[in-house]
Amino acid sequence: MPPISAENGVDPAQPKRVLGLPSPPVLDRVRRAWREDRKPANVLLVLDTSGSMNDENRLQRATEGVQTFLREVSPNDRAGPSS
Repeated sequence: MPPISAENGVDPAQPKRVLGLPSPPVLDRVRRAWREDRKPANVLLVLDTSGSMNDENRLQRATEGVQTFLREVSPNDRAGPSS
């Protein structure tokens, strides 16, 4: 990896100001505004059910991840399995 230098097109003195994290109320408002303003999504779910998914409980963990995702999907979104 090239060094951080002006010769490589990077100002090593930057950033001069690092922004902090937004407060929880700001993050909540951004999240709500995003859900209100974004277009509905069409999501196709594909889950690997091959034998290797039995190792280390991968299939169980993937299934739990899909269930968590489906709980968070907006009512305007469409999600379904592949056939």
